[in-house]
Amino acid sequence: MKKFNEFCEKYEASIWQLIAAISFFLYYFLGAEKDELFGAGVFWLILAIIDFMQKKLRKK
Repeated sequence: MKKFNEFCEKYEASIWQLIAAISFFLYYFLGAEKDELFGAGVFWLILAIIDFMQKKLRKK
């Protein structure tokens, strides 16, 4: 449990960005029919991946 807590503390911003991306994708695919939602989901997904990789590479 300690490792999980440390992971969550370290990658908190990345986790929230992934949650935002998933929620935008859900709204889009469940019938909102707005292209802006899909674009926002892609944006937050890319931002989360970049943030995760930046923190992962900074460790090395």
